[in-house]
Amino acid sequence: MSSSETSVMKIPKLPFLLFVVLCITLYISYHRWNPSTHTELKSGYGLERAPASDEIFYGIMFDAGSTGTRVHVYKFSKTSSGAPHLEHELFKAIKPGLSEYADNPDKCAPGIKELLDIALKEIPEHLRKSTPLILKATAGLRLLPEEKAQKLLDTVTLKGLV
Repeated sequence: MSSSETSVMKIPKLPFLLFVVLCITLYISYHRWNPSTHTELKSGYGLERAPASDEIFYGIMFDAGSTGTRVHVYKFSKTSSGAPHLEHELFKAIKPGLSEYADNPDKCAPGIKELLDIALKEIPEHLRKSTPLILKATAGLRLLPEEKAQKLLDTVTLKGLV
């Protein structure tokens, strides 16, 4: 080699390409999952904008326990990553528990209807059809004979309450 020639080190193409792809992937992943890199739309007063209505959704859960029946209404918003964020939870309980009506299932309807009405007041009418409603029966119903427990559950669901 003469002094006028410079030596150039050649980098193999495949390892170089993989390195570039790895760098781009890491960069994108960091910005996607690191909340501090996200820019939020803010109003002139420094308040975050309210989510659009399609970014809000609800869920209703009835807990039919041995000492009472409870309703939980959950209001969620979608985060920028698409994950749900709990905005608000409503909780209301009544006594006695659903299992107390084992011998007269029709008498459980008014209490369940009361809780359902409370839940529906929290949810905008246009979102009610898309809101999941779940009834979970805990110890009280599991301790009943299967036929009585099923009759209670059928009464609640057949009457269109849950």
